[in-house]
Amino acid sequence: MVTNQLTSRSSWASTGAVFAVCTMMLLASPSSAFQMPSFLSQLITIERVNKPVGAVGSQAAPYDGLEFPLYGNFVFRPALFWLEGGVLGFCLLFVLIHLVGKTRNRQMASRFADAALPALQQEFAAVANDDGPSHLLWNGGNSALMFASGRRGCASLHVTFDFIPRHDPMEILFAFIKDTVMASSTSSFRDAITLTFTLPPTADNITGVFALVNKGALQTTRSGRFDLTFAKVNDSDTTVTSRGLSKQWAIMSEAPELTDAILGEADQKGVAQRSKLGLVDLLAGQAGNFLDSLVLTDQPFTRPTNGPVPAEKRKRQLILTLQVPTSRADAQKAVELLQFACNLVDAMDTGVVKLRNETMAKLRKTRAQVDKELQEEATKEEREAEQEAKEEAKRKAEKEKFDKLSPAEQAKRKEVERKRAMKKSAQRMR
Repeated sequence: MVTNQLTSRSSWASTGAVFAVCTMMLLASPSSAFQMPSFLSQLITIERVNKPVGAVGSQAAPYDGLEFPLYGNFVFRPALFWLEGGVLGFCLLFVLIHLVGKTRNRQMASRFADAALPALQQEFAAVANDDGPSHLLWNGGNSALMFASGRRGCASLHVTFDFIPRHDPMEILFAFIKDTVMASSTSSFRDAITLTFTLPPTADNITGVFALVNKGALQTTRSGRFDLTFAKVNDSDTTVTSRGLSKQWAIMSEAPELTDAILGEADQKGVAQRSKLGLVDLLAGQAGNFLDSLVLTDQPFTRPTNGPVPAEKRKRQLILTLQVPTSRADAQKAVELLQFACNLVDAMDTGVVKLRNETMAKLRKTRAQVDKELQEEATKEEREAEQEAKEEAKRKAEKEKFDKLSPAEQAKRKEVERKRAMKKSAQRMR
């Protein structure tokens, strides 16, 4: 069940593709389908006394290239295998890149996992284990997962690792070409660690939408996300600095009270709230260098296409997206953000972060309006089909009624319709 929640990404079966291309190159000649391939027939040549390889009488051209004696009359002549050598070299290079890239991604994931494991074991009752030392569950060479559960105020935690597919140069090349053709302003791949805290369900599963985003990652964070359309961006320096944050941060919030609950009110009014959570002080230190975004949401990541998500199926989530630390010391600093997220979950569970009833009523009203729009979008085709069916039935009934009229009445009806059409045409001309 845990493995099924790993992030999946469609990619070329590049290893198979490479060897398929190699096979096509080796069998490029039509006659090779009925003959032994040249790289086999020429791999080991027989050196005859005073005769070049494959000589028949004195008609064969002499071979004056480099050759290596093997055993007896057997020699190896590399100049005869330039194509096979190139293909073999390419395959070996690809395998080497695959191994090095895969190892690099696993080292990056293990560095954070090793630092986070003690904190997870302290905060959660159970941490998923695949009998490995780092509790990492791998899905391919660039995607991994850590899973934990059993904590008050938190149903589960997924720590997902998404890295550049360094083990697959063909996939990187394909993504580069795609980004170039599509003129994408952001790369299809980047290294990121995502902490997803799923909160326990409530009566209506509403938390509001709030995000604190590093401005350098603002476009990447907002791209394609449905839940963040509920929040308004406020990157004003005054709004941010009045809460003790540096100008590198942007605030996205659905309600001003939600901002005050997490970051405290502006200036001195919010000092007490900020000291309770400790987020501002944490971001002022080295840990702030690794946070791309902190998102509190109760809406899906992508816009629903089959109608609104029922209230009982909504997920209340706290999501932190981190940059990948490059050293063990940096990993320890990044784990401080994990510890803060656990504290924020506790604050929401105990009511330290809580919205007033008036604010909750506004949030419910917004969701009711959006759900109505989603329902109309989902049923639009069905309603159009029903309307077309009604119009078709009406035309059929009118035709049957018209067919029952006498020829004189039919001619009279046609004349009325003709005059009516001319009148409408004249009105359009005016």
